[in-house]
Amino acid sequence: MEYCFECDEYPCERYKDIGAADSFITYRNVTANLEEAERDLAEYLATLDRKHEYLKLLAGRYNDGRSKSMYCLAVELFPIEEIGKIFEFIENEVDREDTGAKEKAGKVAEKVRERAGELGIELVLRK
Repeated sequence: MEYCFECDEYPCERYKDIGAADSFITYRNVTANLEEAERDLAEYLATLDRKHEYLKLLAGRYNDGRSKSMYCLAVELFPIEEIGKIFEFIENEVDREDTGAKEKAGKVAEKVRERAGELGIELVLRK
């Protein structure tokens, strides 16, 4: 088996409280992610590929040295459509400005935090 949902015992005792706390990554979406993968594995994997590309761009181009963890959380916790909207903002506003990389990174980070607030998503790891 490659995925927990393929097991006859899933969800087992191990997954009882899986989303209650985080370690160095968030576990908030584990159950929802497994359910999505079970429904349509190809679509789920395609979504993961898109999220990976988004994260590479955010961390590579718009990281001010303090935003990488926030971007990791946002890409994991935001619906994929919302991440796409962040990139529309980047293309239509941030990248068109004649400002430096630090200023652009600040605007992107601010937009991500703002959108997280609107979505009711906390961009912090829970202990």
